[in-house]
Amino acid sequence: MSNTIPADINPKGYTHILDMLEDAVATYGNKPAYTSITQTFTYRQFATMVDDFSSYLASLPGMEPGDRVMVQMPNLMMSPVTFLAIWKAGFVPVPANPLYTAREIRVVLEDSGAKAVVAYRSATFNDETLKDTSVQHRIAVGRTDCHPTPKKWLIDFVLSRSGAPALGDLPTGAVEFRDAMKQGRSLPTPSHERASDQLALLQYTGGTTGVPKGVMLTQANIISNALQNIALTPGAFEYGGETMVGCLPMYHIMPLYAHILLPFAVGAHTLLIADPRNNKTFVTALKSTPFTIFVGIHTLFNNLLGDEEFQKLDFSSLKFSTSGGMALPKATAERWQEVTGSPITEGYGLSETSPVLTANPITAIQLGTVGVKLAHTEIRIIKEDGSEAGVEEPGELQARGPQVMRGYWNRPDATADVMTEDGFFKTGDVAVIQDDGYYRIVDRIKDLILVSGFNVYPNEIEDVLSGMDGVLEVGVVGVKGDDGNETVKACVVLEPDASVSEEAMKAFAKENLAGYKCPRVVEFIEELPKSAVGKILRRELR
Repeated sequence: MSNTIPADINPKGYTHILDMLEDAVATYGNKPAYTSITQTFTYRQFATMVDDFSSYLASLPGMEPGDRVMVQMPNLMMSPVTFLAIWKAGFVPVPANPLYTAREIRVVLEDSGAKAVVAYRSATFNDETLKDTSVQHRIAVGRTDCHPTPKKWLIDFVLSRSGAPALGDLPTGAVEFRDAMKQGRSLPTPSHERASDQLALLQYTGGTTGVPKGVMLTQANIISNALQNIALTPGAFEYGGETMVGCLPMYHIMPLYAHILLPFAVGAHTLLIADPRNNKTFVTALKSTPFTIFVGIHTLFNNLLGDEEFQKLDFSSLKFSTSGGMALPKATAERWQEVTGSPITEGYGLSETSPVLTANPITAIQLGTVGVKLAHTEIRIIKEDGSEAGVEEPGELQARGPQVMRGYWNRPDATADVMTEDGFFKTGDVAVIQDDGYYRIVDRIKDLILVSGFNVYPNEIEDVLSGMDGVLEVGVVGVKGDDGNETVKACVVLEPDASVSEEAMKAFAKENLAGYKCPRVVEFIEELPKSAVGKILRRELR
């Protein structure tokens, strides 16, 4: 765990992401920073919106430096504005998945102690969800709150007539984002001490107990990782000349890095895609803006490759694409290069590592590997007997470097479980190192399930489903389909004489879990296989 940014990859001496923003504004002021729903904003315009919203946030009564603010919205313009404004106001953002149910939102709110929420106007952003939490301030986000009038009115009208989902009702006392920015224009711009060891992000990830853990990432962690990735392939980026496709939601550290930190560092233009699952609007956006870098995950690439209109796009500007979040099948990478004429580079990391530990250099991609370790990153492979593995010997991948987290929020025991005495983070993943220094991930020690790039933890689902009337026990595993993708399978033991249908189980899950966590298969069995100490033997359920 490091609280400093290595000097040799940090020539401009950044200590805080606000330093990166100010440098980007000074260097690329009138160049495009973001495009959201057909409106393009320059770096200077972006910085002005950050100032306005940060001034509003800093004025909120009861808020102190270091307080947490939950951020829950899709990739709209308000998302990067909100993250930067929170930092400028002296607070800590807590990203949350917009797909979370009310139960899941409350778990994060209660654990983080967030005093404010900036959230998209959805069905779960309501009084019932926020009742009896620490939340004192509520800011509601629409689709076009950063857009200038009259364009905002026109877009809102078109969206309302095109069948776009209606915005949710405002929670009691909520302030609309646009009004908050307006209020902030007349308030002083906040200024706080900046230091690389300051907490920058509270990123929640699932835990083996089913309770999400808040990963504490510092300014040094997230800035170091951006600069480490740039240093991997010198000359890969044209400063001030790249356009990146920002389709991965910024509630997770990988897209947060890819759509905020990296663009600031290289002066890139980011095309924000609010709903990457809607191929029609996605492809339309890509048609309008020539793009040079595409950041995605395996399931997203596959989905687009199956779209005829996507295949017709002009890919002449595309230099390379980057894949993360889940293993990239070789067939997908080859098909993507065939269609687009450009390669996919794959890397590896976790929320706890900001997120990247290894990556394929753009000039030396090896499909089937996750690349080489980044600068200032130490990696060792530890076998079951505790000894260090040699070439092509599998073992747990452990890592140490400036991108490794400070620890888990209010969970010293959980932190101790994953950190060695000499400061290495135990990933829980089995890897091998090749004789050329490239790494391959070959298995997972942990029981997590990867559903379309989302981490799904069996114990959380088991805990929820076990609360249903008539259910005695539940064992949850991931199963792979013919396409190689994982889905959730629930093996259910009912109470004696209970009658529960598969449809009822799925409906109950849908009420209490985000869609990607819900089981696609429900199997009723008489008894769960268990070890001598009572641990569910999940391998026997697959």
